Amino acid sequence: MHKNIWLCGAALGVLASLSVTVAAQPSAPPESPPGDVQPAKESVERVTVTARKRSEQARDVPGALSVITSEEQKNLAVDGLQDYARQVPSVSLVNSGPEYLNDLSIRGSGSGRLGFSETATGLYKDGNYNAGGGFGGRSLSRMDLFDIERIEILRGPQGALYGRNSVGGAVNVVTKKPTDEFQTLGKLGFQDTDRWKAEGVINLPLIKEELLLRAGGFHDDQQEGHHRSLNSGNFVDRQSFTGARVIADWKPSSTSLYRAMFEHYDSSTPAFGNLGYRATAGVNTGGFAIDPDPFTRKYMDREGFAEVTENSWFLSTEHALGFADLSIKLNHRVRDAERSNEDFDHFAGIANYLLNGQRVDLAGRQAEDFARTGMEVSLSSSDEGRWQWLVGAEAQLYNNDVVSDPGMCPAYAIAGPATFVPGCTPGSSVTANPDGGPAGEAMTALQVATALSTARQTLNHD
Repeated sequence: MHKNIWLCGAALGVLASLSVTVAAQPSAPPESPPGDVQPAKESVERVTVTARKRSEQARDVPGALSVITSEEQKNLAVDGLQDYARQVPSVSLVNSGPEYLNDLSIRGSGSGRLGFSETATGLYKDGNYNAGGGFGGRSLSRMDLFDIERIEILRGPQGALYGRNSVGGAVNVVTKKPTDEFQTLGKLGFQDTDRWKAEGVINLPLIKEELLLRAGGFHDDQQEGHHRSLNSGNFVDRQSFTGARVIADWKPSSTSLYRAMFEHYDSSTPAFGNLGYRATAGVNTGGFAIDPDPFTRKYMDREGFAEVTENSWFLSTEHALGFADLSIKLNHRVRDAERSNEDFDHFAGIANYLLNGQRVDLAGRQAEDFARTGMEVSLSSSDEGRWQWLVGAEAQLYNNDVVSDPGMCPAYAIAGPATFVPGCTPGSSVTANPDGGPAGEAMTALQVATALSTARQTLNHD
């Protein structure tokens, strides 16, 4: 009897496996009419990248690669580089306050809080080096993230193909290029911080398959925020961004392409001092309360902002030579940036103190004049055989002039006579805060703060 039960169980098991096997097989596709050939569909999306300076499938790249495509962006609630960084493992955005100080870090490699240090992440746009300078030169701006085809993120050292500033990895943003179809796109949005966002793109085939044009722009204006000054009642974290891009493609033949691109970008963001929260005054200054909470600023009589204007030109040409593909890229960027009218005494923790009967009023300012020119020439094998090769050369030339001073103070000496100039108050005596806070000797702290705010520092880096 046990033998019969075992045989029945085995028979049922065989029947069950056969039914599962039959159910798992795909049903036969319906017969197509004669002459109608149906293309085969791939189960995995094919994503083309240029991570190794050549067009290839993402799955063929032998490294840690992440790609955010334009289709994926539609399903992501992204607003700025910090949201893109959250989508990729081992990538983070080091935020020191204002957006122009952000630093993109991959696998922990970054340049820290030094505003004018070089990034340890290779930043590229369409294969052109895209970093440099202190006002946004260590991350990607909103202009860089506008109307893009995809973002390629390579994790790990990439010095062989991307140079010395790719210790943690490299990021290449690929912009959308002109196509043969007439197309218009537009977006309009509003947020409860009195923020309006609008963008538009137009694609024009001027001469079909030969001369193509794509142009677009955006404006992002936020008049409210989360940090308010009790002195003026204004939000001190308001900001605005404006950008425009034009791309022209000329294809004189099936083997040649000439491309020109121009970008203009303006941004106005809070300066460093606006976002600095001071619960109490600095050490040796009495320790009285200054800001009631992290989102309210008291005794802030100056509201500083950083104004950045960039113009960028990109020229490139590609030629299929048969045995290899030739690529030549030129780029040039100029930046005029300044953060000014910062409330330095609030930031230094000596706000609302009196100096020789006058309220301490220290201002901060920093200006940058940046220019960079780059060139890259590469020759790569055009076949997809087992052996592939790439040779090339790259050059980067840039000049960066930086001036840090109050922008309004005379020459200063700690032992000099007491004077009062709006924006800088050197002197030799100080009283406690006039609102009744505890008395304290603030001489050393005030002199150091005054010396820092009135000193003029000039940096030139070629």
